[in-house]
Amino acid sequence: KFEQSTMFRQISEVFSEELLAELSANTERFNHLIIHAESEPLWNDGDRMPRVIGALRSNTVITALSFTKTVNFSQPELATMLTTNRTVTHLSLDAIPTTEADALAYSAMLEANTTLSRVNLCAGSIPDRGVAALLRSLVRNTTLTALNIQGNMPGPESMQALAECIRANETVHELALGADGLAAIADHADLFIAVLNAVQEHHGALQSLHVGFWPIDDCYPERAAVRAALLACLRQNTRLQ
Repeated sequence: KFEQSTMFRQISEVFSEELLAELSANTERFNHLIIHAESEPLWNDGDRMPRVIGALRSNTVITALSFTKTVNFSQPELATMLTTNRTVTHLSLDAIPTTEADALAYSAMLEANTTLSRVNLCAGSIPDRGVAALLRSLVRNTTLTALNIQGNMPGPESMQALAECIRANETVHELALGADGLAAIADHADLFIAVLNAVQEHHGALQSLHVGFWPIDDCYPERAAVRAALLACLRQNTRLQ
């Protein structure tokens, strides 16, 4: 789909030669690009996605990119394009398989990019080291306000990186690890307690930390300490909402 306020176009129009020319020519007819390959599989055929990314290299009008279940493109090339892009403020890559190498490319991009404010890399099955790299990029990034990495595979390295970025970052006010983040917490309770301590000690911009759903009747001993630390943190915290 292409969306701009009340304007919706059929998927068949999106990759017309006229529209690709408009992307390259910076026409101001639209500024949001939304591609959903599950409802329209043609997005994953041929060279459609590479052509879009190629056109976006010179585009200075598009401010929001949202790709869902699109696979026929190079994520490092997308990251390279975004490294120097000065107009895209919102990026969403939903349910797109993302390797550790892809995540490292996005991490390098986030360290250099000064325009993006919201990034969603949800349900990409990013491994622990890749998730950690994304979190550590927030130590240097000074413009991002929200990062959603739910549905990936955080582990001990990610928990350590999370504490580091909370202590250093002054702009991010929303972080989401999701249900898989809760699994990592259960396995590495001591590391998550360090994360909670970082939230309590560092009064940065963070207001929302989503780590998944926690059943009220959960009685696992290894989670009891985390729950107690969470309650202690919330009793004293005046930032988290």
